[in-house]
Amino acid sequence: MANTAAPYNEIIIRRVFVYSHEIPDHQYKQANDDFGTQNGKCSDNLIVHLKNGAFDFMPMSPFLSLFGAMPKTQLMMDFQTT
Repeated sequence: MANTAAPYNEIIIRRVFVYSHEIPDHQYKQANDDFGTQNGKCSDNLIVHLKNGAFDFMPMSPFLSLFGAMPKTQLMMDFQTT
């Protein structure tokens, strides 16, 4: 989709997250396994929108490791303000 939109100078934001009860690995590890291999392979007009942690806005969630694992990819983060 990003490649199709590129000639029109459009930016695509793709929200990615992992929820799979079928994979025995923890959700923190699943995100790296699923998306970390895509580092540097995304179109220049694609921004990958990541959640801050593996769980939805849980204060106990550590910072998502994909922010360090994908330095060649444009990333953005969810924030919750209350």
